[in-house]
Amino acid sequence: MIAKPPEGCSVTDVSGWIVQIILGLICLGVLICKRYQEKPRRLWKIWLLDTSKQIVSALAAHMLNVVLAVVLTSIQDSHKHTADACAWYFVTIIFDTTLGTFICYLMLKYLNQFFIAKRIDHLASGNYFKVHENTLPQQSSLGKPNRKVEIDYGIWFAQLLIWIMIVILSKIFLYLIQYYLSGFFINITLFLFQGLRNLPFVKLLLVMILIPTIMNALQFWLQDNFLKKKTDDHEDIMVKQLFFEDTGAIELSKVSYVPDLSLIHI
Repeated sequence: MIAKPPEGCSVTDVSGWIVQIILGLICLGVLICKRYQEKPRRLWKIWLLDTSKQIVSALAAHMLNVVLAVVLTSIQDSHKHTADACAWYFVTIIFDTTLGTFICYLMLKYLNQFFIAKRIDHLASGNYFKVHENTLPQQSSLGKPNRKVEIDYGIWFAQLLIWIMIVILSKIFLYLIQYYLSGFFINITLFLFQGLRNLPFVKLLLVMILIPTIMNALQFWLQDNFLKKKTDDHEDIMVKQLFFEDTGAIELSKVSYVPDLSLIHI
């Protein structure tokens, strides 16, 4: 095992995992607040499908972050000074929530455009539905709709795998940057945390709660915007009803009032 400096803080012990759970709950609360600000507002089941992408990918990213922090700590053996795993975790968080978010956005954007161009729109992020056409004329004559729209959890799972792969590819790219510029980042972290070398709990509080809470909350908010289904005024009302609340009221508000002239007596 890799020995850690006694004055450093650990990202793999019990306290590290506890603060990560607290951080996750805070970010989840941010997404709940965001849902209540939406117009139109997603149904809870749709919100859960969208949010689950971020939860699963965040768990995968966190595991990679922990491994990356420990690996990068071992690289600094040839340097005169050392930065601990907690400082490396800080660098990783900053990279993830800024450059990493931008890379994920670009990859998802171009993938969505590719899926739409190839007419496999169901793989575009947020489109978790399938349409069943009713080909039985006797059912249509009985007043049953010609089509049925429902959630397709298989499509959601495929989109989840696509998003996880995007996050992993982004992490690999960021890791290469940190690996080849490790000496530069060691000097930066030593400068930033030199006053906290004998205060590991304060460093843990700062690096794994305060800064990640602000940065991850912003990241979750932004990623939710491009992971969820985009609203389209020309989309089928049945699809809208599957995804959003008060769809009927929204559609009625768009209808212009036309008076019934037959009620006017001369």
